[in-house]
Amino acid sequence: MMKKPDKSEHDWSRFDAMSDKARHTAALADPDAQPLTPEDMRRMPRTSRELIRRRALDHTGPTRSTDSA
Repeated sequence: MMKKPDKSEHDWSRFDAMSDKARHTAALADPDAQPLTPEDMRRMPRTSRELIRRRALDHTGPTRSTDSA
């Protein structure tokens, strides 16, 4: 798999200057990036390992269990 070139136009110097604690505090202050709660985890469907592998390898064909002989 080829890596995408880093074409970020973001200036990371401000982030790099922050301490770990300051980064953590800033992340928790972002309403769009809140940690998952146990309730969130319960309602989320599980994804099979096979599906994760297929997505990672970009395979979209039939699985072994559905292949005909």
